[in-house]
Amino acid sequence: MTGCRSDSFLAGARVLSGSGKVSSRLGVVPMSNSPLSFSKIEQWGWCPRMWYFRYVQRLPEMPSPAAERGKRWHEAVAETVQAMVQGEPAQDVMRRHVALAPDPEEGEEMERALAAFASRWRPSPSSTLFVEEPLELALGGGESLRMRLDLAEVQEEDGLTSVAVTDFKTNWGRFEAAGNRQLLLYSAGARQRWAAGSVEARLWFLRYSRSPCSSFHSSLDLEAEALDWARRQVEEIRGAMDLPEEVGFPATPSNRCDWCSYPVECLALQDEPPELVLLRLEQATERLRTALKARVREEGPIEAAGVVWNFWTYDRWAVKDAGGLEQTLRALDEDPGEYFSVVNKKIRQLTARVPGLGDRLRADGIADKRQEEYFGHRRAEDGV
Repeated sequence: MTGCRSDSFLAGARVLSGSGKVSSRLGVVPMSNSPLSFSKIEQWGWCPRMWYFRYVQRLPEMPSPAAERGKRWHEAVAETVQAMVQGEPAQDVMRRHVALAPDPEEGEEMERALAAFASRWRPSPSSTLFVEEPLELALGGGESLRMRLDLAEVQEEDGLTSVAVTDFKTNWGRFEAAGNRQLLLYSAGARQRWAAGSVEARLWFLRYSRSPCSSFHSSLDLEAEALDWARRQVEEIRGAMDLPEEVGFPATPSNRCDWCSYPVECLALQDEPPELVLLRLEQATERLRTALKARVREEGPIEAAGVVWNFWTYDRWAVKDAGGLEQTLRALDEDPGEYFSVVNKKIRQLTARVPGLGDRLRADGIADKRQEEYFGHRRAEDGV
C-alpha cells in the first residue's frame, strides 16, 4: 500500500413573483426516497430551511467560484492519476488542464499542485485502483448513503484485503484526517464494498507541497459512530417530509447565512410581503446596532458568530495646507484629484450659498462635480 509521499441567483429570486410567497407545504416539488449523499446530510445540520430550498424546491444557487475551482482541480487530479496508472505521460494531462484554467494565477497554482502530487504519489503495482468510484453505504432499514471516492487503492495479500481511501481537498484550510466524519463514512463504504479488514483513510491537500497528506487507520468503532450520526440525519430528513415547511424545515440563523443563496426566499415565508419585511429588518437592525454600540462602549468587545464587535480606530488626516500637499503629491507623480475627491455636505452647502461658486470652481479647474447614485429608500413625502 502506498503511503503519503465546490444570473442563477436572480433566477431563483423570480419565484417570488405574483403573491411573493413560497408554498408553505411540501409536495409542490416532490422528493424521492433515493439514497442521500454525504453533502446532503451534512448540510441538513447547517440549516434545514436552506436544505429545503436547495434539495426539495431545487432552486438555483448563487455561483460559487470556490466550488467551480474545486471541480476543475478534482477533474485534473483524477485524470493525472489515471494517466500515471496507465503509464501515460502525466505531464500532457497537467498541461491541458493548466491551459483550461480561467486565469494565469490559477493555472500556475494548479501546475505547482499537480507537479507536487505527481512527485509524491505513486501507484502500487500490486494494488487495484479506483478513481472517482461511486458506491453506496448501507445504513440499515432500507436506507443507504450515496458517495463517490476520489481514489481507492485495493490490495489483496495472503487472503486479506486492505484499502487506502484518499479524498482530495482544494481549500487552503488544512485539518487532520483522524475523526473526520466524511472520511469515516468513506472508510465504512470501502470496507463494505471490498470486505476489507484494514482501511487507511487519507486527506490530500493539493495546495500544500510540504506534508500535503494527513492519514489514519480507520476502525470499526469510529466508523460505527459516524454511521449512527448518518442514520440520525437521514431519519430527521425523512421525518421532515411529512410536516409543514415551517415545522419540518426551520431556519437556523448562523454565520452561514452570509453565503446562503436563498435570503429572499427565506424572508418570503413570513406572513407579510418580503419588501415590508426587508424594511422592518433594516429598522430593527439599526435599533439593534445602536444598542450593540452602547453595550460595547460600556462593557468592552463582544464576540458573536465568529466576529468581534468593537470600536476600531483608523488614521484620518486633516489637511492644513492644501497647496503644500498638492505640490508634494505632484512631486511623487501622484494625481492630487485622487486625494482631494470628497463627498462633503459642507462643499455642497457652500456652493449653494455662494452664487456662481460651483461654476467658477469647475471653470478654473479647481474642482469638478459629478453625480453618483446609491440605492436606498426615503420617506414617501420627500419625493422619489
